[in-house]
Amino acid sequence: GKSLEKPLSSRRELLDADVSLEFGSTYLRILLDQLEENPILAAAAYNAGPHRVARWRPAEQNMAADLWIENVPFRETREYLRRVIAYTTIYEQRP
Repeated sequence: GKSLEKPLSSRRELLDADVSLEFGSTYLRILLDQLEENPILAAAAYNAGPHRVARWRPAEQNMAADLWIENVPFRETREYLRRVIAYTTIYEQRP
């Protein structure tokens, strides 16, 4: 699988858009692999950390995403997930 093992000469390199994009997209791919390709859980893990999402995962596997999001205990993560869904919908509607 993917890994984040690319060496950095300094943390400042992460301020470079190309480096940041590569690391962020690789990390998101890792999260998707860990979370059965579920984009909502992966986005939550990207924002709040995979250890938290592991605790928040619904016992009921068929829980609707919007209902699950409303039960996420962190307001910042709830708002982040709402924005991810909104922008995904907008992006999917583009020609």
